[in-house]
Amino acid sequence: MNITLNTNTTNNFNRYNNNNRTQAQNFTGSFSVIFNNAERKIGRRMFDAAKEESTVVTPIVEDSKFFRRVENYIKKQNNKFTDFIAEHFTKPLFDNKYVDKFADKVKGSDNLFKHFMAIGSLITSGMYMKKTLSNKDLDSDRKRTLAVNQGLTFVVSTAGAYYLDNKLNNWWDKVTVKYAGAKFNDDTFAKTFINTNKINKKAGKNLLRAKDYIAQNLDKYLTEENDIKNFISQINGMGVLKSMLIFALVYRYIVPVAVTPFANKIGDKLIARKKAKEAAENVSK
Repeated sequence: MNITLNTNTTNNFNRYNNNNRTQAQNFTGSFSVIFNNAERKIGRRMFDAAKEESTVVTPIVEDSKFFRRVENYIKKQNNKFTDFIAEHFTKPLFDNKYVDKFADKVKGSDNLFKHFMAIGSLITSGMYMKKTLSNKDLDSDRKRTLAVNQGLTFVVSTAGAYYLDNKLNNWWDKVTVKYAGAKFNDDTFAKTFINTNKINKKAGKNLLRAKDYIAQNLDKYLTEENDIKNFISQINGMGVLKSMLIFALVYRYIVPVAVTPFANKIGDKLIARKKAKEAAENVSK
């Protein structure tokens, strides 16, 4: 019996495995090269970007430091200016015996806010009139006409604002108690106030004020002391709001439009009287 070993099959198998191993190594090597190249490119781009960013960010940081120094300087100068105004203008104007006496008289007054608005308007109007009369670019006749306009506007505005504000007190009280009733979820709150005032009016008694009526009945709806204080502040603020709106409306819109034609007429009459006087003096000469 003859036995023949076929070694070609084994050799072919080993050669096949060696070829596959070699090819796998070649693939791995090629991938590494590609990856390394890509990594180098990405790293180079990141470095270039960081370099470019540093060239842009550095001036911005330097600029921000500069602007901070400028801002700090401006703040210091502003503080010096406000301190100067407080020391040499505000303190002498308000820290004196006359202001103290006035404050004692109007302390607790319902009209305190209105009084200060009128005083502020007096100061402003007086400055306008002084500036107008000292304006070298205007002729004397024109100065007088403008000064009369400004003075008359202040007088009529102040009188009209006080009158309208007081005239609307009863109406605003109704608005205030309706607001309070809505906050308390009580539909009868405002009705009781309105009916009580109708009875008082017929009987010749003083009318209830909204803030007094609300203060008397507030403990029925609020128990916490802070809540009570906050709500009373809201009610007082509504009165201030009413006066603020009326004074602004009268001072800025209603009276300037209504008074200007009359002020111009008065100014024209003063100018005509002055010219007639000058003409008479020239004739007599």
